[in-house]
Amino acid sequence: MAGDWSKRVSQGDPVRLTAQWYNNVTQAARANLSNRAMGGAPSKYTPPEGLVWVQNNSGGDRAEFDVMGIDTPPNS
Repeated sequence: MAGDWSKRVSQGDPVRLTAQWYNNVTQAARANLSNRAMGGAPSKYTPPEGLVWVQNNSGGDRAEFDVMGIDTPPNS
């Protein structure tokens, strides 16, 4: 699927990366390594603008693109 950022590639496949993608992955990797070095302390990673973290508290699995309600975000 074109544009599927999560699709794995095989050796020899063409790969086009944007600077934004590379920078976001690098920042996340650094935050993960820092988090591990600190013994699991909360990460200082700041997600890219517009990214929203979600958690499924519905009590069941949901399919991709299922509609869910929005509650109070954590740490607010």
